[in-house]
Amino acid sequence: MKSFKLRYYLLLGIFSPMIMAFAAILNFNQKIARGILILFSGIFGGFMLFLLGQDGERHGANVAIHYDKLSFGAFLNETSNILLLQGAEGAKGDIYIHALSFIVSRFTTDPRLLFLLVGLIFGFFYIKGIGRIYDMVKPLKGWLIFVLFTFFIFWKGLEGINTVRTWTGAWIYFYGATSYFITRKNKYIWLVLCTPFVHFVYLLYILPFLGYLVLGNRPRVYLSILILSFFLQGSGLIQNSIGLIGPETDFAQRKVSLYAKTDEESMQEYQDKKDERLKSANFLKSNYNDFTQISITILFCYILYRTRYYTSKLKKQDYLAGLLGAGTLMLSLGNLFSFIPAARNRMMILFGIFAIASIILVLNRKDFQLKTVTDYFLEKSFLVLLVLSTLFVTLFKISEISELEDIRILLPLFTYLFFDNAYSIKEFIK
Repeated sequence: MKSFKLRYYLLLGIFSPMIMAFAAILNFNQKIARGILILFSGIFGGFMLFLLGQDGERHGANVAIHYDKLSFGAFLNETSNILLLQGAEGAKGDIYIHALSFIVSRFTTDPRLLFLLVGLIFGFFYIKGIGRIYDMVKPLKGWLIFVLFTFFIFWKGLEGINTVRTWTGAWIYFYGATSYFITRKNKYIWLVLCTPFVHFVYLLYILPFLGYLVLGNRPRVYLSILILSFFLQGSGLIQNSIGLIGPETDFAQRKVSLYAKTDEESMQEYQDKKDERLKSANFLKSNYNDFTQISITILFCYILYRTRYYTSKLKKQDYLAGLLGAGTLMLSLGNLFSFIPAARNRMMILFGIFAIASIILVLNRKDFQLKTVTDYFLEKSFLVLLVLSTLFVTLFKISEISELEDIRILLPLFTYLFFDNAYSIKEFIK
């Protein structure tokens, strides 16, 4: 039976990888379907286009520029320097992309192989993370659960393969953290602790998870921190203190300086670049970050109210206690580091993954019933914002994917022979 299902999916894949993926999504409860979706993630990465100036283009080019002629001894030396936060000339400053680039360079300098591997790794944790939440709420019924999972899938989906490190780290983090909250197995703590090897910035981002592990289930403490963070946002207190806790090595300081805009000149330079990008941006692009950050904050705060989180009724063993506690601390961290736009934006996207998972799980449980007229009014407002947010995110991500992805992912594989040049989906449609 399994071999028949495998042949069925592979046959669909030959006809069209995208159709294969849709068929697997419709049968997501099957283990083999999830495996097929991981495979599709790899194919998606392999068909990704390398747009000038984006992370994918830089990482892909570096395979030929730096790693192609790098000896194994030099690779080990660079690895040691990266681990000691000393950096390595020409190498990427994170072990994950450094190792992958070297491995790929032993076979080819074609960046498509690199992104096929990146896609498979990203897809493994992306599908496993979504599967964790799916398995907690099935059977799925009704329009609301459809909207919620659409929101969840598109919030940070396969377009994240293009950045290689950040969003692979995010889904490793999410899968590790949620798996720990659900199973209480310590091996998942170690998985979360591996994320700084994927991207340096996770040395900061894992603090909410570690904070929850140390403090335990203390809703009132976390809510107090959250409320304080809203008042301290933009106050300059954290910004003025960052130099006192900064890293010691020149390389580490350079890594931090890529994100931290601690002086007026750097902030103005960042704002000028942002304004330049927004000049040619459409409505979705120009408003995406602001709208999604505000909406996901409101939606999550509603869930804190819906669960009466402040009453501390959730037991420590309840997986929701972990998700809501870590999520609250992530939102607090995002507020406190609002003076580092790049770090805050990524923190809010990571927070959004946890927030949407919390929303799905809370609305699926029967122990958080509406009790007052205010509850019913807030629920209606919440549902309107949820639908609007889902539409906004879905349209934006479909547009983004259509720019990044080769049209051939929609077509039978043999048509690959008839294309001399690569065309994005958007270019082909136009």
